[in-house]
Amino acid sequence: MSGLEVLAIPALVASVISAFSGATSLYRAWRKDRRERLDMIQNEELQSLVSTSGGRVQQEYDVDFRRMGRKFAEGDDISRWALPQQVMTLQAT
Repeated sequence: MSGLEVLAIPALVASVISAFSGATSLYRAWRKDRRERLDMIQNEELQSLVSTSGGRVQQEYDVDFRRMGRKFAEGDDISRWALPQQVMTLQAT
């Protein structure tokens, strides 16, 4: 084994270590981009859900009001207590 081969091994090992370091950086960047994409998708889904929820609540109310009439609109003790609590919770967020 010549002196050149002995010197080549440490250089090759250093190259392998460098390649792993580069791969680690690439992986971290990929993971960050992926996380941002997932966050964006989740935010779009949440925005869609929030923007359609008011209409859905109104539709359900209308269906139940047609079915039960004035008594539904007046509600019971539980609904008269719970609905204002829910409104405060929604307005606080």
